[in-house]
Amino acid sequence: MGQSHSATTTTSTVQSNDSISSNSSSIQRRKSIQLVKQKLSRSELLALHNTFQHLKTQSTDHGDFIEPKRFLEQLQLPSDLETAGVLLFKSFSQLGAYPNYKLSTAPIHLSWNSFLTAFAVLTGKLDEPHQDSMIFETAFFESLAVLPRPDQYQHQPQQEKPSTTQMPNILETDKSPKGLTLADLGIQFDDADNDDVIGLNSSKESTQDTLKILQTDLTELFVLALWIVHAEHVEQQSTVPDIDSIRSLADTITKTILMMDRSNNYNNKSEDDCISHHAFCIWKDRNAPFLFKTIQSFIYTRFAMVAPIKLTDEEDTVSLRTMDLVLSQDIAPLPLHTDILDTNCCALLSWCLPETFLATKQWRRLYSGDKDGFSMNRFESHVFKYPGPTLLVIKVQVTNKNISKNDDDLDDTTMILAALINEPWKHGRQYWGSDACFLMELYPRYETFKPTGKNQQYVYCQQQFGIAFGGTTSHPPSSSSSSSSLSATQMTTKMGTINVASDGCILYLDNTLQNGRYHQEQYPALPTYQKSEQRSSGAFDYLFDVENVEVFGLGDEKLTLLQKKAWDFEYQDATRRAGVQIRQQDGQVDKEILKLAGIIQDDHHHYYETSQQQQQQQYHHS
Repeated sequence: MGQSHSATTTTSTVQSNDSISSNSSSIQRRKSIQLVKQKLSRSELLALHNTFQHLKTQSTDHGDFIEPKRFLEQLQLPSDLETAGVLLFKSFSQLGAYPNYKLSTAPIHLSWNSFLTAFAVLTGKLDEPHQDSMIFETAFFESLAVLPRPDQYQHQPQQEKPSTTQMPNILETDKSPKGLTLADLGIQFDDADNDDVIGLNSSKESTQDTLKILQTDLTELFVLALWIVHAEHVEQQSTVPDIDSIRSLADTITKTILMMDRSNNYNNKSEDDCISHHAFCIWKDRNAPFLFKTIQSFIYTRFAMVAPIKLTDEEDTVSLRTMDLVLSQDIAPLPLHTDILDTNCCALLSWCLPETFLATKQWRRLYSGDKDGFSMNRFESHVFKYPGPTLLVIKVQVTNKNISKNDDDLDDTTMILAALINEPWKHGRQYWGSDACFLMELYPRYETFKPTGKNQQYVYCQQQFGIAFGGTTSHPPSSSSSSSSLSATQMTTKMGTINVASDGCILYLDNTLQNGRYHQEQYPALPTYQKSEQRSSGAFDYLFDVENVEVFGLGDEKLTLLQKKAWDFEYQDATRRAGVQIRQQDGQVDKEILKLAGIIQDDHHHYYETSQQQQQQQYHHS
């Protein structure tokens, strides 16, 4: 009898605890949803509610929710990007329960509250701007990750390893009027309440050290990010996105990360085709800190900037469509004119350049070696006096190289290199610039070289020497202003004839702007820029011939006008100091004589008053 009384008491206690836990969970659920709604504006909530009402499917078992087929239709992606759309749906289904989700738990149905929560996470609405760790980046990766140990599936013979790439084509016509369900995708759902979202500040066990994502899935995300940039500029370029070139670049990047993962033991030298979260973060933080900005913006416009549109005049069917692919501030800039940068290169630049350098969406080309002539004088007359940041891009043909066999992955001899310069160009016998400068390799591999803080030798420009970036010593590359002295610094090595001074920098262009060197020592004394992480030894050495050099002004039109005014003033001042009255009728002859004598500068810098075609005509005429 005593035992019976004890059992009754225990049962009563358990029921009481369950009741308290249920009430507490309900309160936490309401608080978490309320916090998500506070992060969204009233207009955003209204737009998202209209989108949900349009896409939702009614179910007696699960209430109102968005099916995968309807979700993918709203993304409006081409068929080649179907897998990327499936990945986004998978992420929404996982993050709808944020932060009460784990890698091993099943996705949930996209009810109103779960859709709202996932949208807030994936568009960065929950990120705090002053925090180093962003909720979006970790949550997005984790929502697409696979279980870290494949042997966990050996006791579940009927369940295969998660792989979004093995999902069926969900865009195909389905005979069911409701379309495909989540179960049709092979995804099993939790029976818990869709809206059981615990407080956003609740703690959860960290799994970042063991998170992995399939290489194929990461490739699809890169394909999506690149395609968005291509699709933004379809009208400007009068071409359709080249999916083959996009996928080739995405494959190259993910293979690079995978090799880094294995060689650096981030992935415990695993032979599976998975990339660890740690390796991905190291690559992204260095090379593409703004990689996901276009994807976030794409998600935002697809669900929060929509308008109902009738498909046909005869039918009452209404579809939600967006006019813009991404938000205007997130559009990747493109040069107005370029012979080097393609859209893939511009996408890579948008991933690594800080936002302050991306405000102007159409970069003006200040100088082209092919169009304006290869010489330091020509370079100076077009680039100097521009009072803003510039981007120098070089397309080269490698003539000789000294690298590890493991790093010899060049299919051809072409390379594209770039340098961001945040200060106006100038001559001098000392390096100049700031820690906002950095170097980039855009092709055939993609890697950036940021400042180390150990040295401040960012940029060097001198008429008799040429241009250098990234000093590795405590002194400038040349202290001589004599061309005859400089010629003595040439020496012959197994790499060929090189300027000895080029040993002290990463990137060097001689004063003809037609030859140069791109190299890095394994153990430089005072490196200004980071060591390569994508080469096994960290060392490389390339001699090259320059195919073309271009410099772009990254500021707005006001900076171009300021450059023009500065050159006009110097031209007028030089003419006055020359003490020569230029004749009106035969003035062109007198000007040419003064240019040859070095008394006045070439007035070719007035390029912004003419079209690019007129510039070329003027140059060829002169």
